[in-house]
Amino acid sequence: MNGRQRPLFREKRWTAKGGGGKAPRDPFALQQETPMPRQLISSGSPFEAQVGYSRAVVQGDWCFVAGTTGTDPNTKTMPDDVVEQGRNALRTIGRALEEAGFSFADVVRVTYYITDAAYWDVMGDIAGPVFGDIRPAASCVIAGLVKPEMKIEIEVTAFKG
Repeated sequence: MNGRQRPLFREKRWTAKGGGGKAPRDPFALQQETPMPRQLISSGSPFEAQVGYSRAVVQGDWCFVAGTTGTDPNTKTMPDDVVEQGRNALRTIGRALEEAGFSFADVVRVTYYITDAAYWDVMGDIAGPVFGDIRPAASCVIAGLVKPEMKIEIEVTAFKG
């Protein structure tokens, strides 16, 4: 490369001679003029209003589901068992995806937050039945969660193209 680096982007010059004399419309201005509607999905959790977030947000072909813990949707209690917490979280995520017009088959990324590395051994029991054939990109992070009884939190991103 002769010791010279090429720029990552080339600047186009719009002149009367070469480009008709008029620069094209700014693509960012076009995006601002025609915003895509944003759909907010709520699960009814009191934390959504307190903290100011949505269970899921749909923007175009994308659905972003917030980190979801394993509260039992019927009793509003947190089970002690990490597998049951994970299954509850996935049920809540499934309802959010469905309300948004998506399904687990559309999930392209999943992140698991667990409070103890030992819980990794049961991830197959939690995620296998849901994601076994879908096989989204996945990460697992060992982290502290908001409340000590919480053992797992799951967030997903889905795409419909």
